[in-house]
Amino acid sequence: MRKKLLEKIKLVLLTTTLFWAMFPVQCFAIGESSLVKGTTKLINDATTVIITLSSIVTAVMVVYNLVRQQACDEEDKIKYKKNVKGILIIGVIVVVVPSLVKIILAYYT
Repeated sequence: MRKKLLEKIKLVLLTTTLFWAMFPVQCFAIGESSLVKGTTKLINDATTVIITLSSIVTAVMVVYNLVRQQACDEEDKIKYKKNVKGILIIGVIVVVVPSLVKIILAYYT
């Protein structure tokens, strides 16, 4: 019983393999579809907006903290100096990540 089942499975596999081998498969480049092109343009535009807005927000926040640092006493200056460092680090990270996305997308085009 088991031998007959294995023979039938082999016959089905052989038949389907020969069937698929007789007909050529036509493939197209996925990069040429309108969906991929549109998504790539959308991601490029979004990363440009993110880079621009994050740079502006970082600059405004740094200036705000520096002004507050100038107007406060010595104890609070350390806090504002620490805030400025954190803002700059986060600002750099937010600018670098979308830039890496753009570089990766440029590889596929």
